[in-house]
Amino acid sequence: MNCTITDAQTTVNITESAAPPTTPGNLAFSPTGITVSEAVGSAGLFVSRTGGTDGAVSIDWETQPGTAAAPGDFTASSGTLSWSDKEGGSKPIAVPITDDAVQESTESFTVRFVAATETGTKGSPTVSSTPATVTITDNDSPVPGEFSILDANVSEGDGTINVTVTRNVGSTGAVSVTYTTVSGTATGGNPATPATDDYLYTTGVLNWADGDAAAKTIAITIIDDAVVESAEMFTVDLSSPTNGASIADGSANVTIFDNDGGGSFSISDVTVFETKLSATVTVTRSGSNNTAAFVFWQTQDGTAQDENGDFDYQSASGELVWLDGDASTTRTITIPIVNDNKKEPSEFFTVKIVSIQGESALIIKADGIVTINDPIPIPTLSQWAMGLLVLILLGFGMRALPGRKAVFISRR
Repeated sequence: MNCTITDAQTTVNITESAAPPTTPGNLAFSPTGITVSEAVGSAGLFVSRTGGTDGAVSIDWETQPGTAAAPGDFTASSGTLSWSDKEGGSKPIAVPITDDAVQESTESFTVRFVAATETGTKGSPTVSSTPATVTITDNDSPVPGEFSILDANVSEGDGTINVTVTRNVGSTGAVSVTYTTVSGTATGGNPATPATDDYLYTTGVLNWADGDAAAKTIAITIIDDAVVESAEMFTVDLSSPTNGASIADGSANVTIFDNDGGGSFSISDVTVFETKLSATVTVTRSGSNNTAAFVFWQTQDGTAQDENGDFDYQSASGELVWLDGDASTTRTITIPIVNDNKKEPSEFFTVKIVSIQGESALIIKADGIVTINDPIPIPTLSQWAMGLLVLILLGFGMRALPGRKAVFISRR
């Protein structure tokens, strides 16, 4: 067979096409919300890389408080998640959850990506703006609370004392507690025959609604008699709490101070060196009224202080008592002084007569000024040596002066 080649060559044109696009993928929380019990220990979340795996990528994350707060409900946390080139799938995040003993409602916080922290070796990934919400459910049983009753003081002339009862450590459910007065040195009586008594016997029930944690008060009538007497006391006792509530402190002391008796009172000033370690002021009662009187006093800072790290003395308060017929005129108050070994100017504080309970009682001078002086400095060994040297030099100087003869002139 005879064949003839008419065209032995051809031209092949190669056109370079564009490189395929890189797809670093999308980063998002999956799921965007979980619910965990307070007892779970930690909340587990996941961040997924989808839609591409080109290049290594990374992103930062952090927790944000909501109704749940750190550290009471969870541990504030942050970190970085990374995927290598061609790696997809999910990466875990664990946030510690706090298991406390406080009954509380359901709370939540979020975990979010930190803005502008995404990176990639072949382009940055697309980042979802939706954070993950972690909801924490409480695991503590309802707590109805516990009751405490507080001590109180009252002047006989006040007429009424309000004793406070508190509900603490929970407020779930409606609860109640019974209260009753119990006589001590102060006696409680019937409202119809109060003449020989110090207060009126009182009993009743205090009630709290569900969620109510406010303090309640018990009003007790105090009888103002004309008898001069010492301070007296009775108690108010709690009993029979309901609906699971308990009693933490179920007895309060109520002290009644007499308002009969009197006289005129003044308090002295005193100056001491701090090395004496105490200062004593005198309260003087004058006048012909020898009925009972009760003088209440307290210290007050001046330039000398018992606070702010500058302890010059020990603050105190108290009561001085004169009983009916006591003709003595003075009582003393001793306050500890602090020897701080610091060089400082003279300082003062005040011992103040705050109030007096007694018939026709008058305060003539209410403030006793206590002045604290630094101790007189004792010369150091070097100071003694310097002084001795000066004396020796003066002695040599006197001997070096030219001698003078005494001339006696007789008159005839």
